[in-house]
Amino acid sequence: MQVTGAADLAVINAGLSPKTAGEAHNFVLARGSASLPVTLTSAKLALVPVQNVKVLETVRGKVGYLQFNDHNAVAESLLADAFTGFQNAGVTDLILDMRYNGGGYVRLAAELAYMIAGPAATTDKVFETLQHNDKQKPTAPQMFSSTAYGFVPSRLKSGTPLPSLGLRHVTILTTAGTCSASESVINGLRGIDVDVTLIGGTTCGKPYAFTPAPNCGTTYFAIETQGTNNKGFGDYADGFAPTCKAGDDVGHELGDVYESTLAAALRYHVTGACPAIPLHSRSLNGLPLNGPLELERPEGKQISIRLHEGR
Repeated sequence: MQVTGAADLAVINAGLSPKTAGEAHNFVLARGSASLPVTLTSAKLALVPVQNVKVLETVRGKVGYLQFNDHNAVAESLLADAFTGFQNAGVTDLILDMRYNGGGYVRLAAELAYMIAGPAATTDKVFETLQHNDKQKPTAPQMFSSTAYGFVPSRLKSGTPLPSLGLRHVTILTTAGTCSASESVINGLRGIDVDVTLIGGTTCGKPYAFTPAPNCGTTYFAIETQGTNNKGFGDYADGFAPTCKAGDDVGHELGDVYESTLAAALRYHVTGACPAIPLHSRSLNGLPLNGPLELERPEGKQISIRLHEGR
């Protein structure tokens, strides 16, 4: 791609970031020595933050699995529905797939952690305390949240009791795209001695947060705090290392028990040992790789948002 002036830049921006649905933009892609013409048409997409909710039968009992992609407002009721289903099914362990969850609302992370650990482990316990510099007054910590915040797009009203599983162990699937509020879930649970097993790759390493500050139509998100758990720990700028390394095999959909990372998690659940990297994660289109397919740290959303409200 070559840009020779403002006009070229405007064309590229219009093609890659259309403003309305239904816009058609033509591209020519280079594939070796050949050129491949492609037409892309913009469309509105409904992103679903909670997917592939299922109960897996293992020799050690029922294991819940869910893919959680975004700590956004829409996810609140979807998570509650998923955990209600797990509760009714009698799951005894959970695999939480946050490989591509770059963060979002800390309050939602506190709700998710409560739904995993339950009231006995979380009552009066701190999920996350925000450490400011000496120019800011201390703020009230975010406790584990047993009731819904009631985000506007959510179907849950504020104060609705949340379901919980009361687990003392959880397996979380991770990559470099597991970031910010997702890491708060890991750190918050470890702060109350929940055994958190990580399968996949090292997380992004972002123990920092900010409060949205609107100003004349522009909202600023300046990093201003570091989050610590109930034990006062928050030093994970290098990310959380996995218990067992595993990579996506791209040959199976997420949620498929034969998908490399999920298969590794299930093997560890049953045997307590890290499996060897599966062969199908060591090759791509017949080309050998030096290890599992790993997500490089993405340039997309990596955020942890603190709400002004004290709920």
